[in-house]
Amino acid sequence: MNARGEREVRAFFEAAGVRKEIHRFDDSTHNSELAARTLGVEVGQIAKTILLMADGDQFMIGTPVVSGIQVKATVLDHFRGDKVVRFKYSPKKRIRVRGGHRQQYTRLMVDFIGKPGAPQWSVEFDQWAAEALNRGDVDELFAFRERAPGMPYAHPTVEHFAPIFVTLGAAAKPDKKPEYAIEGFWFGLAKRSFEAR
Repeated sequence: MNARGEREVRAFFEAAGVRKEIHRFDDSTHNSELAARTLGVEVGQIAKTILLMADGDQFMIGTPVVSGIQVKATVLDHFRGDKVVRFKYSPKKRIRVRGGHRQQYTRLMVDFIGKPGAPQWSVEFDQWAAEALNRGDVDELFAFRERAPGMPYAHPTVEHFAPIFVTLGAAAKPDKKPEYAIEGFWFGLAKRSFEAR
């Protein structure tokens, strides 16, 4: 846990011969953004193997990599770093050589660190919400902060869960079991979508 009470996951991975530390909070608005030497990949998503992972008090050290753990990052852009100037000077030999170099970098945004698949708190919250929707129990859904498993990781603010109430309020029969158009998980979060008539 950090100072704000969020669970933090840290990992070390190797990119272009340089080891980098990355971190990600359960609150996805504080993802790690870092610059690494040019990786030679296009803008989009990449997945990396990691050397070490720290999840709270649990540490996993790889030999040489940690198996079963993934780091998914999005390549935001490629850019050049500040110019490094070198100057060679020998006064008695009349040698004055000036040169410079700008290193190429890749900017990454860390999307996911951990085992592939959804975390347990996300699975439990999704099952709880599906059961409450099937029963038509609007009061249970309305008290999700006190009754739902996986809080506050599943929905840290009310705005994330509010569209369910708008949909149920617009439905002619909110007590009827809804039809699920989309189910499953994406980046560890439930993407359940339902139709209410």
